[in-house]
Amino acid sequence: MMISELEGNIITAIFLVMVLVIASMGVRVGMLVGLSIPFCFLLTFIVLKVVGIEFNFLVMMGLLLGLGMLIDGSIVVTEYADRKISEGLNRLEAYRMASKRMFYPILSSTATTIAAFIPLIFWPGFTGQFMRYLPVTVFIVLSASLVYAMIVTPVIGSIFGQRKSTLVSGENEQTGEFVFDKISSFYGKWLKTFVKNPGETLIAVLMLLWFFGYAMYGNFGKGTIYFAEVDPFAAEINIRARGNFSALESKEIMERVESSLSEVSGIENLYLTTGSQWFNSGGDTMSRGFLEVGMLTGELTGTEIIQNAQAAVSNLPGIIVEITPEEGGPSFSSPIELGIFGNNEDQVAQVTQSIERYLQEDVTGLTNINSTLPHPLIEWKVEVDKQKAAQLGVSMMDIGALVQMLTNGFKVGEYRPDDSKDEIEIRARFDKELRSLSGIKDLKINSINGLIPISTFIKLVPTQNRQSVVRRNGKFFHEIGMGTEAGYLESDKVKEIGAWLETQNFGSDITTKFRGQQEETEAVTAFLGGAAVTALALMLILLVTQFNSFYQSLLVLSAVFMSIVGVLIGLMIMGKPFSTTMNGIAIVALSGIVVNNNIVLIDTFNRLVGEFPNLSKEEVIMKACKQRLRPILLTTATTIFGLLPLAVGVSIDVISREILIGSRVVEWWTLLASSIVFGLSFSTVLTLIFTPAALILPSRIKAWLQTRFGLFKTAS
Repeated sequence: MMISELEGNIITAIFLVMVLVIASMGVRVGMLVGLSIPFCFLLTFIVLKVVGIEFNFLVMMGLLLGLGMLIDGSIVVTEYADRKISEGLNRLEAYRMASKRMFYPILSSTATTIAAFIPLIFWPGFTGQFMRYLPVTVFIVLSASLVYAMIVTPVIGSIFGQRKSTLVSGENEQTGEFVFDKISSFYGKWLKTFVKNPGETLIAVLMLLWFFGYAMYGNFGKGTIYFAEVDPFAAEINIRARGNFSALESKEIMERVESSLSEVSGIENLYLTTGSQWFNSGGDTMSRGFLEVGMLTGELTGTEIIQNAQAAVSNLPGIIVEITPEEGGPSFSSPIELGIFGNNEDQVAQVTQSIERYLQEDVTGLTNINSTLPHPLIEWKVEVDKQKAAQLGVSMMDIGALVQMLTNGFKVGEYRPDDSKDEIEIRARFDKELRSLSGIKDLKINSINGLIPISTFIKLVPTQNRQSVVRRNGKFFHEIGMGTEAGYLESDKVKEIGAWLETQNFGSDITTKFRGQQEETEAVTAFLGGAAVTALALMLILLVTQFNSFYQSLLVLSAVFMSIVGVLIGLMIMGKPFSTTMNGIAIVALSGIVVNNNIVLIDTFNRLVGEFPNLSKEEVIMKACKQRLRPILLTTATTIFGLLPLAVGVSIDVISREILIGSRVVEWWTLLASSIVFGLSFSTVLTLIFTPAALILPSRIKAWLQTRFGLFKTAS
């Protein structure tokens, strides 16, 4: 279902992107750019087939994410060729010059984008195995786009490309498009101010970043979550009851729970089974199962149905039913899992009881609190006074056979029917009404003195029956699992519980550790942080190789930090918590996307400095910004348009002719899509302000030092 819905969203995104490109560049150039989409998708499908990657919804999202980026190279090439045609060159020479002149900028921008996704391909752990298809798909799509932009676009453009430019003239930055010309005119007026006052401009931008990124988000942020907030469509059921139940008794308890759940509206499928695996049970778990929520569009949500199901089984006497919704992404037994480790088994059990009591009585917002403590069961032990039995001439075999008559029966023989290969045991035991522990005192046995009560030399002693002993990493271990009620975040409860644990003195041998989802969240955070640093290092190497300047390379990377602040602004506007996985991927992806604007802008500046040595730096910067404004806005808009429906929470499926608000696809990907949209939009605007001011700043500082201290003066 999610795959088919994503297919419709991809077609919708293609339609939106093509409308934008054709409206901005004309039909012929727009079709030339648009051909990159089927070319790159087809090449991606071939590579995925060769490497044996299945076609799943993560691959589909990778295609959707790469859709807006794969045409960037083609836009830059065709836009530059269009400019040269407006200067009087024919289309053959224009596209030849475009492929030659834009080779290094496109190679560098595509390589930096790919460099951001390369670390994600090697994502380890549970989450990495789940999410790895996304960066792999984007990597293949972008590699294919480089081939199309540098080889296919110039070849097709030189034959079928436009004969006349959409620009008014080569020297004039006017395009004849009303909207773009208005934007260009407005930007040109403010650009003069930014270039004339670079210091003030840079300080203003940095203060803006500090205000939104630290001051605002620090006070108004909504916390963190592991994955995306997805309305559950299924839930795990755990039934607990105290007692040494037989299989039939467990079945009766399970049927009572099943009867209560069957009356809840919205439950489509219900599965329960008695017993549980040793690795997936607490001390008194006697039945497990799951339920699936039906699609009730416009009625109850999955969360509400599961809450109704929990309420329906909350008052069953002697039975504890825990219903845990399955959240989006990789699933864990409980949203919060706390492990207790120690060298002394009794001490570990006591600490587990103490923590569980604190969670149940003193912490609000928690639900489904359970532990792996093996609740004691009673086992009756028959102790025989062997000396007294021997004095009375009673054999131990006779005593054992008599006790067996009260329990499983005494084996007297075997019988194999004619139609069976297996033998059937023949056992003798007392009638059902006589088979009880209390009846053992009434049993009599032959002795040298005749029949005597068996209670003369035996007694029943109750003892504790241990179900299991759990050890992990060489230590005794117990675990407490819990979930959170609606309106509470797991991250906030982890902080609260962790702060309480730090104030407790459980002994030097006892250690506690959050496991499961929290452990995976910490691993994801650490990996994505390392991936971001690795991506920035790879991009810095590529940029220094291209520009031969650390200053310009660091200036290019400044857009990354602007995009991070843009992501945080988007989360505040939407009122969403920070998703370690989804927003983390978005930030790493943005680090490769947002630098493209700076690369093209600074490369054009360096070229114009050589072409127009008589112009001042201010004039060169303004000329470069005006020339690159159109491709920068186009490449940014195409990336945004491809993700815009999902970013605003709408799934437009043109195949099924449906417009869905809040569907599962939207819930899965809205954080990722909105983060890229907000981050790219915010960084693009600031790049057009910050970069021109930063480019002129070194010459201004040099001039000031010459005037004030006489430095950098050339010898006459």
